[in-house]
Amino acid sequence: MKEFENVYYLYGSESFDMKKFLNGLLMKDIQENEPDARNGIVIELDNTKNNFTHTYGKRNYRCNFSMQSLSSEEEVFKFSISLKYSTKKETAAFAFSDLIRYIQKNKKNQFYMVAIKDSLSLYYSERVYGRLSNYERKMRALILAIFIPAYNKSWVKELKNVTTEETSKKLQENSMLEKALENLDLNNLEEIFFELNFNVDKNNYDEKFDVINIENLTKEDLVAIIKKNKPVSFWDKYISRYVTIDNARHRMNKIRNQRNRVAHHKTFSDRNFKELKNELDCFILKLSEAESKIIEEHSEPNTVQLMGGIIDSVTKLNLDLSFLKQFQESISQIVPPSFKAIDFALSEQISAPLQEAIENFNKILRPLNNFNIGPLFSFDGLTEDSEDNVDDGNDDEDYDNE
Repeated sequence: MKEFENVYYLYGSESFDMKKFLNGLLMKDIQENEPDARNGIVIELDNTKNNFTHTYGKRNYRCNFSMQSLSSEEEVFKFSISLKYSTKKETAAFAFSDLIRYIQKNKKNQFYMVAIKDSLSLYYSERVYGRLSNYERKMRALILAIFIPAYNKSWVKELKNVTTEETSKKLQENSMLEKALENLDLNNLEEIFFELNFNVDKNNYDEKFDVINIENLTKEDLVAIIKKNKPVSFWDKYISRYVTIDNARHRMNKIRNQRNRVAHHKTFSDRNFKELKNELDCFILKLSEAESKIIEEHSEPNTVQLMGGIIDSVTKLNLDLSFLKQFQESISQIVPPSFKAIDFALSEQISAPLQEAIENFNKILRPLNNFNIGPLFSFDGLTEDSEDNVDDGNDDEDYDNE
């Protein structure tokens, strides 16, 4: 049998009988036919464990508590309380949290409870630690996805231009570029995301506001210039167009505060755990989504440019391009019948993925069309009842008809 155990100092009351209060609150399962209970007496030895049952949902948990007096006037006690379980640890943790909250609610302000052992906070902190690590890494990965493909080795220098002075000092440009962001904590990362940045300084002021022609500008022109050069955050400029997160800065600030409770081993309740877990799951998903879209934007133009570059090189060398047409025709003969066979086996469920796959393949072939090498693949007619894409041995005739 496993257990959760918390230990507290109870103190602060000279007249309030803490032992009697806790006995009355927790020992509700004492049967009225017991002689001592019938006489209104509970026999208890100092530091003796008292067993009771706590009900949470549809489950009953065996619990016990003990009290050890630490002063001759019995004004200070060491109070230990535990809950036993065999399976479903998380549910048992919620049950123990409910029990502790029940005691704290009913004691009101009659005495104080200070935890010296808190197995609940330890459990919840360990449960959420992996998510916190993933969240922080996703924040760094998103920044890197924006800056490294665009600026290569000078990315640290460019990042400094959109950070506060304090954060900029932590970005060690001369250190190993792989670890530049590791010097930044969550607060620094949030500053990068949300601090407003001006793109106007003393060096570009005249250019940005078209000072030379300012006398000839209309009111509409001036308004447009002012709006164009208003301060904007890194989040609004680079990230908000990929994902939408309501109150992102406020929520990320709350995540950081909860993270600090975990990092500094403070009380971390079931409510803290549930709230932080839900927020982390949301942000990890959204940050990953934004990173993927940014990487996709970087990679798509490169694929098209690569194919275009190959065709350019071949053309400049005056090479025979007929082999490219033969390659495309060969693929065209093989792929559509294969698609038809798959589509026949899996019916309509595969149609949408095939459509997407064909379109992605055409992104690579599209530059070839500029040289009239042949048609792109088409999804038309790739159905169970169609014979249009079955190889009939007359490939040249099919292409001529198209």
